[in-house]
Amino acid sequence: MATFPQTIVETRDSSRGLGHRSKSTLQKMFPQSPIHSGDIDNDSVKAQAEELLLQGVVASSGGDWGFNPAFDRDFTDAPNIPADITTGGGGLPATAWVPNPSSPGEGSVNPLEQPNPPADMRGGPGSPSNPFPASGGGAITNPSDTSLAISTKQDTILTVGQYIMGNSSATPTS
Repeated sequence: MATFPQTIVETRDSSRGLGHRSKSTLQKMFPQSPIHSGDIDNDSVKAQAEELLLQGVVASSGGDWGFNPAFDRDFTDAPNIPADITTGGGGLPATAWVPNPSSPGEGSVNPLEQPNPPADMRGGPGSPSNPFPASGGGAITNPSDTSLAISTKQDTILTVGQYIMGNSSATPTS
């Protein structure tokens, strides 16, 4: 993120010269522009960015592009790990963090034919014991908890232009 102010809509006055634009010439060329008529300014663009980029649900596009189904920016459907993870055979993981190492059997590459993983993997050694050596809680942090923490702090910390490098506020406080 830049550490100096960025030009959004409101530009500084300028006069035409080699390698420079002329603000007055641009206003004459594009008189109907909402920038020149005053319909939009830096504050209204920032407010619209907050609404369009950070808040609510992105509707389904219904086509081959975009989000289908709809996408919730607050990640209300984030998985509850490990509670929501089904484990076992038939292509399922051995634990919430480890794939099933069992082979489907001789002559088969179909994961649906995988047997259950070894019993000592389920719920024990396959689960992480140490977080990654970085901020955010690492592998033992539950996505449903971190998503809630981020979405509830959105109005006070996570706004356009106020993100803190290296801190997503993802670590739950409770």
